[in-house]
Amino acid sequence: MTKYFFCFIVIVIAGCVYTVQPLPVLSDKFYDIQQRTFNRSCISACHDGDISNIVPPKALLSLQADSAYNQLLFNHKIQSDIVAEQFKGLVIPGDPDASYLVYKLKLTTSSILYGDPMPSRKESIPQNEIDAIVSWIKRGAPRDTMN
Repeated sequence: MTKYFFCFIVIVIAGCVYTVQPLPVLSDKFYDIQQRTFNRSCISACHDGDISNIVPPKALLSLQADSAYNQLLFNHKIQSDIVAEQFKGLVIPGDPDASYLVYKLKLTTSSILYGDPMPSRKESIPQNEIDAIVSWIKRGAPRDTMN
């Protein structure tokens, strides 16, 4: 009897395999990344404010919709000279591995050199959102609009 009970338990446990559903693939258009990731996870954490210095962003980088693209690709200087030697910019079109933004989003622990993982003080950005940003950068980081 114990032998049959043990077999029954093994069959029940084997039948209760938990499968993790993969995250959906998300749009890699800049407009969608702005709405889905920057607006929800970055602006409310630290990257709000006005780049005109009337109300400067808390983290010296504004990811507001009207300035995020220019800040990421053209206007924002990496503050640490040591980090700037490794990463030539926040976003390097076509090269996510050379883009500091991607590094900060993938960072898992705080460090003296690189600071806190992003977003700081909030839940990590889901992997499919990071994948969409990486895909956008690989495509050359175009300024995709809503259409």
